[in-house]
Amino acid sequence: MMKKIKLLWRALVFVVRDMFIGFLVAAGATLIMFRLNPDMYGVIALLLPVGILAGIFKGIVKFIFLNVSSALPSKGYRFDYPKYKLLGFWIIALLGSFLFAYGTDLALWVSGPLDMLENNIVLGALGKRGWIYIIGLIHLMGIAAHIYEPPHNEDESLPPEEDEPEDPD
Repeated sequence: MMKKIKLLWRALVFVVRDMFIGFLVAAGATLIMFRLNPDMYGVIALLLPVGILAGIFKGIVKFIFLNVSSALPSKGYRFDYPKYKLLGFWIIALLGSFLFAYGTDLALWVSGPLDMLENNIVLGALGKRGWIYIIGLIHLMGIAAHIYEPPHNEDESLPPEEDEPEDPD
């Protein structure tokens, strides 16, 4: 039973990480599309929920494929995977999208996307408050999933690190 809980927990971490990255990518794409065609903001805002769903599906599929191929993260993989570099890349891309769409007006960085979501033709019924809660939850879970390291195989051992040869000086 404990193994199943650990497996489910690891799957949740995979899914939440990818959901957060999907949200960041979708937010950047939404801002770029808004800048290119501002009259379509009600439709363009659909990219955000689609990006979130795409991230969730990507996380599920990645976890299933890694689990089926017995390539779940091991101790070595955990230390070598560039998760913070990838997260940093997507955050920089999102900041660039904000600069492209709204310039340096930081108030628009918050109110602009929320206005688009509120006027969304499908999911606008949630209103600003609902979207603030959803976006806040996605950020909280995504950052926590990037910081947290899921359980790994305790029986696995890493190969010993090789000592660097000394200089014969």
